[in-house]
Amino acid sequence: MIRRILCVMTLLMLAVSGGAQITKPDILPQTSTNGPGVAFPALGQFMISWTGTGNNQLNFLLNVNGTWAPKVTSTQTSLSSPGLAYFQNNYYVAWRGVGNNLLTSCTRLTARPGPGR
Repeated sequence: MIRRILCVMTLLMLAVSGGAQITKPDILPQTSTNGPGVAFPALGQFMISWTGTGNNQLNFLLNVNGTWAPKVTSTQTSLSSPGLAYFQNNYYVAWRGVGNNLLTSCTRLTARPGPGR
């Protein structure tokens, strides 16, 4: 199994104006051994999710028009990347539990826009 270790999570924001272009990456001070999940609730908004390095806790960051809300860290843990989606005004997150490998899902994940990372 190939193990991916990310020293820094890098998020590329796409700007669409007559064609897709990759803008300057926003490099976050977060780390993970798994890839991030992403959900797009509306134009100019997105949320990312990942498992923390060392503690395997689920983490979430919301970005609204380039402004990051404070990071939300859950007590839930996973050895895999959490799945993240947005549908009918609700975020949905799914993950595989540590130790029991049970699939778990949660709705009504709440994050409010604000300053900080």
